[in-house]
Amino acid sequence: MTITTYGELLSLLDDMGFIAFGGRTGIPNLADVTCADAWHTGRDTDPWEWKRMLSERRDGIYTRVEGGQALFISHAWHPVFIAAYTPALPLEERWEMGQVSQAVWEMHRLFLRQDTWAKHDLRARAPEKGFHGALERLMAEMEIVMSGESQRLSVDLRPVGWPSIEYMRTDVYAPEAVARAAQLDAEEARLKIITQRGKIAAL
Repeated sequence: MTITTYGELLSLLDDMGFIAFGGRTGIPNLADVTCADAWHTGRDTDPWEWKRMLSERRDGIYTRVEGGQALFISHAWHPVFIAAYTPALPLEERWEMGQVSQAVWEMHRLFLRQDTWAKHDLRARAPEKGFHGALERLMAEMEIVMSGESQRLSVDLRPVGWPSIEYMRTDVYAPEAVARAAQLDAEEARLKIITQRGKIAAL
């Protein structure tokens, strides 16, 4: 199976529920179902661009789950992932219990103050030590998702460097998914994901 267009990615995502962006994860990934020469062309047919397109158009979710695995997740499956991976205790309680790092805590507080951050702005305000780990932890716990890209500008409003990833609180990006997730049992959600992983791995 080979896909060549963004529309075909969305159809595949609807069929499978979730697929990996890359790597050997035991489930289908984008590199396996696209042609190598389609990557990094900058066109709409470039699979690298699809994570930005999906996030900006809100056609699904691109995020990292436990273990740092990058996934595309369909809207239908997003509540299941939220229910499965959101910790039972709020982050504030875990912080008071000493279960959360300083970097995660401070980044969490930044997202409470402002629901959307470009990575370059976040890096300028969050602790340097543990930055990437904190970012991946908040994604893995379903607190934030990728929401597109943002261009850094100079003082005279000229583009500086490459665009950076933009992140948004999940309850702002997908409030309906968060509401539906609240009605699901966490253990049943995790089992549903495990079962689906087995099904799509066999395809």
